[in-house]
Amino acid sequence: MKKGKTSILRQLTVTARAERQLLAQHLAGLGLHPGQDALLLSLAAQDGQSLAELAANLGVSAPTITKTVGRMSAEGFLEKRASTEDRRQNFAFLTDSGRLAASAARRAQREMEEAALAGFSQKQRRRLRKLLAKMARNLAPAAQESGEDEAASHSSVCLLYTSPSPRDRQKS
Repeated sequence: MKKGKTSILRQLTVTARAERQLLAQHLAGLGLHPGQDALLLSLAAQDGQSLAELAANLGVSAPTITKTVGRMSAEGFLEKRASTEDRRQNFAFLTDSGRLAASAARRAQREMEEAALAGFSQKQRRRLRKLLAKMARNLAPAAQESGEDEAASHSSVCLLYTSPSPRDRQKS
């Protein structure tokens, strides 16, 4: 690497940090904390998931999801219900407020992505998506060797941006 040049991974880290900070500002305006948007969007896609399913889908620990669901229930975004078959198992459901917040969070993410990719052609966007996916695949074996679970090695916010939309999957 030439002197004075920033490494690609360093630039990726700087970009991800800027995205997280801007997203946190948007979420705060919705009454949400970072990561709560991922939970809302997961439930918007499939309401009534068990807390264990949510934890696995979002790559977080059971205590983290339990605390987050409790907080969001208290704030009126979710309703936590015990299983009728097994009282040890709980399920999370969106409230009307939660559905509105999920919609607003999805809209904020789309707006941020559009701002970040301003000036990129559709071809450049597809190429970037493919290159980032390849980088993730290249790094996955190293994460597995170090004992990290692949899903747990990503923040929940990042998980939202690595999954292409149905429209993007059709284009690829």
